[in-house]
Amino acid sequence: MEIRRSNPQICYRGRIFKVPTYLVGTYRLVATATGFTLFSSHGGKESIYFPLPVRVASSKRLVPLWQVYGTRIRGPNPAWVQKRIEYEKDH
Repeated sequence: MEIRRSNPQICYRGRIFKVPTYLVGTYRLVATATGFTLFSSHGGKESIYFPLPVRVASSKRLVPLWQVYGTRIRGPNPAWVQKRIEYEKDH
């Protein structure tokens, strides 16, 4: 799976999840009944994870990844972490 700089997103079951642009690259996907995980194809490290089934407060088709309950990303910047914390408080 490839995340491109021109359109950094992940599509999963009819939803589109916006991904931070610094996570652009090629990944190996492992999807199980309990989680969706992207591993770096270069180092094998977990880069993106969210639990399944997907839980979001919004019914929108396009969702920022920080709005997905339980999401983990590799090396999140402080702004992303702050958005995630504020969103969890409100929802």
